[in-house]
Amino acid sequence: MKKRLLSVFLAALFILSAFPVTAFSATYADELKAKGFTDAYIPYLTELHNKYPNWTFEALKTGESFSSAVSLERKTHSNQLIEKNTINDGKGYYCTCSSCYKNGTYVIQEAPNWVSASETALKYYMDPRNFLNEQSIWQFETLENKSEQTAAGVEKILNGTWMYNSVISYKDQNGKTIKMTTKYSDAIISAAKQSGLSAYYLASRIVQEVGGTSAKAGGASGTVNGYKGIYNYYNIGAGSSATDGLYWASLDITDNCTNTDSVKLRQGASTSTAIVATLARGTAVDILSSTDVQADGYVWHNVSVPSIKKSGYIRSDLLGDSYGRPWTNPSLSIINGAKYIADDFSDEQNTVYLQKFNVNPKSSATHSHEYMKNVAAPSAEANKIYKALSGADALSRKTTFIIPVFSNMPDLKLATPAAKITANSNGGFILSWNKIINADKYEVYYDNGTGYKVFKTVTGTSLTIGTTTYGKKYQFKVRAVKNSNSSVTSVFSNAVTATNTKKLQTPTAKITANSNGGFKLTWNKITGTDKYQVYYDNGTGYKAFKTVTGTSLTIGTTTYGKKYLFKVRAVKNSNSSVTSAFSNAVTATNTKKLQTPTAKITANSNGGFKLTWNKITGADKYQVYYDNGTGYKAFKTVTGTSLTISPTAYGKKYQFKVRAVKNNKSAVTSAFSNAVTATNTKKLQTPGGAKATVNKNGSFTISWNKVTGADKYQVYIYDTKTKKYKLYKTTTANKVTTGVAAKGKTYQYKIRALKSSKSSITSAFTGAVKGKR
Repeated sequence: MKKRLLSVFLAALFILSAFPVTAFSATYADELKAKGFTDAYIPYLTELHNKYPNWTFEALKTGESFSSAVSLERKTHSNQLIEKNTINDGKGYYCTCSSCYKNGTYVIQEAPNWVSASETALKYYMDPRNFLNEQSIWQFETLENKSEQTAAGVEKILNGTWMYNSVISYKDQNGKTIKMTTKYSDAIISAAKQSGLSAYYLASRIVQEVGGTSAKAGGASGTVNGYKGIYNYYNIGAGSSATDGLYWASLDITDNCTNTDSVKLRQGASTSTAIVATLARGTAVDILSSTDVQADGYVWHNVSVPSIKKSGYIRSDLLGDSYGRPWTNPSLSIINGAKYIADDFSDEQNTVYLQKFNVNPKSSATHSHEYMKNVAAPSAEANKIYKALSGADALSRKTTFIIPVFSNMPDLKLATPAAKITANSNGGFILSWNKIINADKYEVYYDNGTGYKVFKTVTGTSLTIGTTTYGKKYQFKVRAVKNSNSSVTSVFSNAVTATNTKKLQTPTAKITANSNGGFKLTWNKITGTDKYQVYYDNGTGYKAFKTVTGTSLTIGTTTYGKKYLFKVRAVKNSNSSVTSAFSNAVTATNTKKLQTPTAKITANSNGGFKLTWNKITGADKYQVYYDNGTGYKAFKTVTGTSLTISPTAYGKKYQFKVRAVKNNKSAVTSAFSNAVTATNTKKLQTPGGAKATVNKNGSFTISWNKVTGADKYQVYIYDTKTKKYKLYKTTTANKVTTGVAAKGKTYQYKIRALKSSKSSITSAFTGAVKGKR
């Protein structure tokens, strides 16, 4: 990669910054004035210097008025874009000229929602004074690589994107997913070392261009039709869309080649000489020699062009190397793209601000040759760099900032505060920000999950937030206000987030039994507490049970013999926003009962029973349990003192017991009564499952289920003459076979079970069982 010398201007700046100026100036303000800063800049820079004495500020004298610089930048409105969104709505930041606003709609210059920026927007983002705070000033930092920048710092910038803490994964030209062994942050650190540019700048630039929760941006997806498997993480060459950049990144060219279309090969080192040939983009050349800087400000190369076997002169800015193109994976794009940026921008545009707003008078392409169209990009990238530096505790390091100075600066709107938040020992926070010159007060906004709303207005530079919910994330931002009706404000600060990890003191709980079968739960008083939440475990985990303001809770209704578990936590306020940890769990079992009923059982004439018991004082109802041979289970709940049980099986033993219940939640009960047993001696059960099956010989097999207690079964057949059933067969089995039936004739049978040979105890008959041959 070819290397360029720093411009004479920047070299002079660095030489100046290497020596202390205080020996020649009475005050720091005098030093700033000597460097070329006007009174409009000095208050902001002085405040920053007081906090960060290792920072050096150098003035870039643009030699033009601010209004002229803004006008020249807006010469082509489509080159100055801003995102149309809720943040920018209502600020007058969208251009309304006839070219940019048609039929009541802003013209979309780049999908999905980028429109031309208004003069108001450009004035805001071009005015350096709006960004002379510790967060936004990083757009003026010189972009040389710094050894203290780490992969961990890069990860802080990548946080929130798919690249965060991730190994590089991409799709090749066939759509196959390839996973590399290198992390994105490691590739950026390598790019910084090879290009000489700041790693934090490169990371913030990548996030600005293609960042997101997934690699959907054109330059990072590898899936754009016509450019599958091609990557351009910096969107280099993306004039009107990401597709332009992918075309540029896809070129397969030699190291020395034309870098644009229709390059003129001339007879001499001047545009006034004759044209030898017109060369297409990517045409390879061999450099034979180079001139000094000519009158037009450019170096010219004497080259030969092998493809057409001709030679001549080409202006140096129209040639470049291949930068490893085509870029067929993210690593190639990240590392080689950084080299391109270093070669193309690092001389006279050695800050993020200058790469967007090229106001350096030393540049040969003032107000053009600008990296991006987004007017807010320098500010956004500065915020990302600040995030990495503050997270790495590296804000105080030696840093040089190159800040443009214009003449005839307008009256300034308030600068943007830089906010910080720290946790208090009591579970609250302290929100603080830098003092903004000319601000009368500050508005603090809080996002409760539905968007930012005004929270507090204060005159100082901090706000103590005393009440927060343990474990909950809180997010704030601040803006400076000029006067009492808030008519002049700064833009909002960075959003700051904090989570309360502090709790109230933990209560100690106790539990004692009451004489009525309930309990009393008590705990110690906790300082700063407004109330207490009692939780109860009903066997499926602890759930909120009661909230009280005192230090005890009487639990009057419990189930005899059941174990109860409780725990308590202290609460700061009515919103339960500050709590202690939960107390120890306390356990108690109710050993108090209602009087036990005495049960009796008698047989009814229909084969059922009547279960009775004595009335129990204090009982609201009674639970009857029945043992079906596998243990007692709930059978019926009644409010009276008897229960009629009518359908029972003949000869089967039935066993019941009863307990008294205090209330409808069955929370207080007696012990179970004596078990009572009865057997039905009145009737057999009716046989079930009766059916007729046709046999091969034309007879029927009549079958049914066995009946408990039956000795035999009677099968009756229907007589079509008398139209009555008559006894057909008596059997001890649960089936009979008939004689051969007449073909086509329907026969009807019914069956009943018998207890003895005298048939004194029988079941009811089954329904008609029909058979037809």
